[in-house]
Amino acid sequence: MRPEMTYIMKTAELGSFAAAARALYLTQPALSMAVARVEKEIGAQIFDRSQKPLRPTAAGEIYLEKAERIKETEEDLRKELDDLADLKGGTLRIGASHYMMTRILAPVLAVFAARHPKVEVELLEGGSRFMLDLAAKGGIDLTLGCGPDLSKDLTPYEGFDDRILLAVPKGLAVNKGLRDRALAPRDIRAGRHKEEDLPAADLALFQDVPFVLLKPDNNLYGRCVQFFDAARVSPRVALSTPQLVTALHLAKMGLGAAFVSDRMAEDAAGLVFYKIDHPLALRSFSLLAPKRRYLSSAARGFIKIFRDYWRDR
Repeated sequence: MRPEMTYIMKTAELGSFAAAARALYLTQPALSMAVARVEKEIGAQIFDRSQKPLRPTAAGEIYLEKAERIKETEEDLRKELDDLADLKGGTLRIGASHYMMTRILAPVLAVFAARHPKVEVELLEGGSRFMLDLAAKGGIDLTLGCGPDLSKDLTPYEGFDDRILLAVPKGLAVNKGLRDRALAPRDIRAGRHKEEDLPAADLALFQDVPFVLLKPDNNLYGRCVQFFDAARVSPRVALSTPQLVTALHLAKMGLGAAFVSDRMAEDAAGLVFYKIDHPLALRSFSLLAPKRRYLSSAARGFIKIFRDYWRDR
């Protein structure tokens, strides 16, 4: 891709010649001259300089759209050429939440790295909704997601299921009347929470219990809202956090109840768990790749290792 295209895309992203020049390690006059040359070539202004931040003109929108396609085509070309080397090089970009990265992807990454040590793996952590949007735009090669609202611009590759449980600090008084349905970490590992005859927790009984909830950009947040709505409960939110692992540790410290994955039970000393009676308590996760982008051998190899690893777990 021509350097000028990169310059213009960065300027549009940051909305300022000065900010783009700093990011590109250019002087502002040099950047402005490069953009002006392109504007002369196409016979139209790319940016409306009367606005701050800068806004693309109609011609600029067309230019940026085509530039993005050229960037994607060049990236796909690089991936296909890398594949000719039979996974002896190349880059794989994976984005996920902290929980997914540390608990779900980490063991798979270890296997992948051992088999394909020359493939460079770039990892990005963030909220699940942000990662889904980034993957749909081709900003990363793979992410994880669940639910019926996944973008049509993503191709799913079946992964694994988990179940959402209510984790409550042992010291809270509410536990005393719920001994018939309270589960210890060892019960979760044994799969007792999956038994159909196990009574679930009535969230109405937790009306006065403080909760640690996730931020709205996390998939689990929307599910929790529906749990509370179904129980007609307005939760007392003590803390909110962007990361599921943080919510678990805050619950362990006694700061409130939290909704967590059953796959986190091995690190849950000091908590008791309750089954949630709601269809959204079961989550089916898939690995997701951009639908209109070339799926590299590295991505295909990772998907196979991921599915093989979690099939038996």
